[in-house]
Amino acid sequence: MKILPFIILAVLISACSAFEQRSKEREEAAIYSFLLNEDPESYLGGSTVLMVLNETDLGADAADEVILQRAPSLHEETLADWRAANQKSQAINPKLSLNRPYKMIDAAEMKLGISENRDWENPYTVTIFSKVGFNNRLDQALVYVEHNCGSECATGNLYFLVRNDNAWKIETIVLGWVS
Repeated sequence: MKILPFIILAVLISACSAFEQRSKEREEAAIYSFLLNEDPESYLGGSTVLMVLNETDLGADAADEVILQRAPSLHEETLADWRAANQKSQAINPKLSLNRPYKMIDAAEMKLGISENRDWENPYTVTIFSKVGFNNRLDQALVYVEHNCGSECATGNLYFLVRNDNAWKIETIVLGWVS
């Protein structure tokens, strides 16, 4: 009889952990969707279908001090979670809510599409995400986003987002590059 409370406690802890994971996954998909819906015309050219890589990029290579300096309201726990989530590339298949069609592609499809694309009027662009780092309240997020259409046609930004009134908004673009 004395073991029953421990079993119940273990089940409750497991359920809470699963709920937190589902929440993070849902928020991650919401952030990916928000960023893809925000301004797709700036990187899509004439394409009608968004191409999204089905594995994560490890993110920007900036020092923590630089990131925290450029985004002073970013919590250190958000940055630490982002670093921890991006130790290695991971498969992703988020349920995106977009205002246009999209296709999840693998690295081989991306390389083939970019190498065969010679139509600069209608570029073949692939969006690549890192995993999203969150604070404990899930109201801050940090994510790296790259739009890649070749070695001389790419951009990468680290986005610091905050959640207000049940919607994500960009607080700061922390790091950017263009090739």
